[in-house]
Amino acid sequence: VSAAINAARTRSGSTVKLNQNYTTNTTVQTGVADFQLWTLDLNGHTYTYTGSAQAFDIRFTKKSFTLTDSSATGGGKLIVNDSDAVAIRCEGSSSENTITIKEGATVEGTILIGGENNTLDVCGTIAATGNKKTAIQTNGSSTTNSTITLHDGAIVTSESCAIYHPGTGTLNVKKATVTGGEGFTGIEMRAGTLNVYDGAEITGGEGEPGSTPNDNGTTTNNAAIAVAQHNTKEAININIEGGTFTGGAAFYESNPQGNSDDDIAKVT
Repeated sequence: VSAAINAARTRSGSTVKLNQNYTTNTTVQTGVADFQLWTLDLNGHTYTYTGSAQAFDIRFTKKSFTLTDSSATGGGKLIVNDSDAVAIRCEGSSSENTITIKEGATVEGTILIGGENNTLDVCGTIAATGNKKTAIQTNGSSTTNSTITLHDGAIVTSESCAIYHPGTGTLNVKKATVTGGEGFTGIEMRAGTLNVYDGAEITGGEGEPGSTPNDNGTTTNNAAIAVAQHNTKEAININIEGGTFTGGAAFYESNPQGNSDDDIAKVT
């Protein structure tokens, strides 16, 4: 499998199809000379990463990685065992890269979007349910103008905050399901734009909502959607056209960092 992946990365449009379960502790990194587009087809099997870094590390510019499952029954999974590891990462100095999780494919771990103008499209499932980590997150200091879209039928779940968004960019939630853990939130926006469309289902913990300051992580508990401007003091824009919101609060806005009135005025 390792040899096939290395070959696919240098042949644009290549697909590697798993014919059996595969386990590795080696990170797959895109190189500067790698072609733009390649696909890993789980084909009903599991790809298990046992290392402590990233299973797939997308680096440099204009690369594309797609995870799919062409099997008739589905069930293919990318699994990350180590609680400190990341399933798929766009590295902090990367730009204009695209990660796609197709319908039928499941990621059990975190997808981290750093860098500039990087894109994540989710049609399948991201389930960070075993390690109290976020399912999807950006980075407040190294993510600029990312675009994350949860398409119809996408499922994002976590025993922690399901989606943590401290970087600038846009998060689109279409007819998708987002579920955070008890005591946490479905989505926490600390910067950027959130667009939620009719048919979205977003769930957080059902206890009393509240927030505490945090310079490097989530702040809010027990809300479907939380808005808590980061100490980066970037603008936040929330646009909700429809959806179902469940938690101690459907929507909870706070100022845990004690930002100025002028900074908070950038939250709309």
